Amino acid sequence: MKTGRIVTGSVLDCNKKYLERALKDYDKQLYLKWNPDKNKGVGCWEVRRKPEILTPVPRWEYNGHIVFDMQYKEHDLVHHIMDVPALNYNILTRLREMDTWNTKNWASELEYQEDKQRDKAYDENRANLRYAISQHKRAMSDFYEHIRSGRNPAEFLSGNW
Repeated sequence: MKTGRIVTGSVLDCNKKYLERALKDYDKQLYLKWNPDKNKGVGCWEVRRKPEILTPVPRWEYNGHIVFDMQYKEHDLVHHIMDVPALNYNILTRLREMDTWNTKNWASELEYQEDKQRDKAYDENRANLRYAISQHKRAMSDFYEHIRSGRNPAEFLSGNW
């Protein structure tokens, strides 16, 4: 028997229940797990994130077809956050420093992109309006010349001029 399988944790660990509550306040999917195989068999704590997407898992074969069941399946590469030899509240500050979603202000980035798209649409609409006004100015100047020459305006509007 290895030490990590008999004793879970360390003398330096803080209260696991309150630390898990603090982790849940930070992100609802975070949790702690004891892994006795790490740290040369002594064991260590892992901060992990629960999977959010259902994955098809093969259950049995029926008439030559595999029947799948949808389950939340963890993958070590995706759901493992960090290893911790002893539990303490510094884990939260380390998580905040590592967190790429919270370090960059995504809301302001989205607002910036939204403003950029709005300005681009405004400029395009303004250019289209200028073009339309120039076309109407040309038509109006032709109309005024038609009237000044003494012709009937109804001929111009009907297109028979």
